[in-house]
Amino acid sequence: MAGALEALLFDLGERPQWINSSTARTVAAAVEFLIVLFEDARTVRRAETWTGEVLVVDDDPLANRIAQAALQRAKLNVHTAENSVIALSLLAQTRFDLFLLDIEMPQLNGYDLCRKIRCLPGYEKTPVIYISAHGDFESRVKSIVAGGNDLIAKPILPLELAVKAVTHLIRGRLAATTGAGR
Repeated sequence: MAGALEALLFDLGERPQWINSSTARTVAAAVEFLIVLFEDARTVRRAETWTGEVLVVDDDPLANRIAQAALQRAKLNVHTAENSVIALSLLAQTRFDLFLLDIEMPQLNGYDLCRKIRCLPGYEKTPVIYISAHGDFESRVKSIVAGGNDLIAKPILPLELAVKAVTHLIRGRLAATTGAGR
């Protein structure tokens, strides 16, 4: 977590033009979550290392490759799908710990896919991060109403995506094991 945040901060320092409301929210959330991790470390010793299974669903193959590369740098196992139908079939084969969903897709958009995922046993609280060209307030509200946890605007900054993903994965893991994932 700290390494991913450090890399993001370094990149933002080198390229201040990338600082925007999305990156600012990501940094703030990561710093706040580091406090939770420090408090947790005082009470519980964890020797385990883990990785998460992530499903990226975007009808743009380039967007899938960019997200996959960013998440693999964070040591996550990444699966991709170019449409919602393929994504739903992958759910029968693999248990995912995090979903990254494009909003605008043919057949079934990201909001509807999230609603379907939320109805599946075991996925009621699995983190969902929307990746969209729409970073406006209305899109953020729609993403929450549809069951999402976060939204990152395109074009994505790969390190920002890695920080968001790791934050949501660790928070979900803490909440599941200790109830401390605030």
